[in-house]
Amino acid sequence: MEFKEKQFDGPYEVVEVEIYNKKEVFKGLLYHPPESYKRPYPLVIYFHGLPQIFPLPEILSNYKFILDMGFAFLIFNFRGYRYSDGQISIKGQYSDAAKVIEFVEKMAKKNIFDLNNINIIGHDFGAFIALILSSKEKSINTLLLTSPILNIKRHVNSEDFKKALNY
Repeated sequence: MEFKEKQFDGPYEVVEVEIYNKKEVFKGLLYHPPESYKRPYPLVIYFHGLPQIFPLPEILSNYKFILDMGFAFLIFNFRGYRYSDGQISIKGQYSDAAKVIEFVEKMAKKNIFDLNNINIIGHDFGAFIALILSSKEKSINTLLLTSPILNIKRHVNSEDFKKALNY
């Protein structure tokens, strides 16, 4: 989905993205680098943690330097978080991540993204999903995992994890 008129956050064009997965929608924002950079853009995709309590533009504020380096930046809420439909689940988040890669591949065919330069920043639980996805998806160039949850069994069985699901 695109805005009828171009929308900007400072020098960065912003496009609302809606991706459908099993008749449910998850939503995000695609930031383009400044106009001095030409397509196809290298891309960074951000996979959020659990719970995802920050507005997407607030998360992006920590990564604007990436846009200034000529990368596009795609940030979204997995299904079950904030304004996205559905329920929170590991299987669902992996499925959503795979749908994001399908979306990126379609946009690469339209010369929007450089398919040889697709990168993921995964935070917390999003890092776990990024790690699983990158083990199966060959188009991912680079992973940056921040505060990754790698021992998922220990976390899922903890009381803090159960409380986080009820944020």
